[in-house]
Amino acid sequence: MPVDGRRPRKRVLIVSARIGAGHDGAARAIAARLTQHDVEHADFLDLLPGTLGQRLCDTYHRQLSSAPRTWNWLLTGLGTPGLAALAIRLSWLAGDRLLARTGCDLVVSTYPLASHAMARLRATGRSGTPFAVYLTDPWVHRLSVCPAADLHVAANPTAAAMAQRFGATWVEIASPAVGPAF
Repeated sequence: MPVDGRRPRKRVLIVSARIGAGHDGAARAIAARLTQHDVEHADFLDLLPGTLGQRLCDTYHRQLSSAPRTWNWLLTGLGTPGLAALAIRLSWLAGDRLLARTGCDLVVSTYPLASHAMARLRATGRSGTPFAVYLTDPWVHRLSVCPAADLHVAANPTAAAMAQRFGATWVEIASPAVGPAF
């Protein structure tokens, strides 16, 4: 600890995605709580190669505006081992750009594919940065849980129990990460 008794500021990278508003909103709320640290924000979609991230975002918005009922079908499909594994492999495409941003003390992910990309960096020995997953939804999806994460943060006991069933080893419950107006 420094002589003046203050803790040194830590560098925190929060990775969200502009798909929907929940991931970015949670990222902003978490950043607002971390006033004693230096916080940087990255959009996972911008870490994907070329225009892939923007195309995914555009496809999501088109799907919700033209066929919103299919969103549940997609989430159900992504809950199966085969499609979940495919989505996780897709996340690895962001690995190099994410690695370039991880020269920090902690990574916090509010977006599932960012969590899995970070897990891949850790599993391959390319990053030793600790990382936490903030579960943005009160009902947890299989893809939202990343067993390699050091910590999962859930907004309620139900979400925490679901995260543990999907393999999260350390889960804490915290008040929801929402803006002050909420």
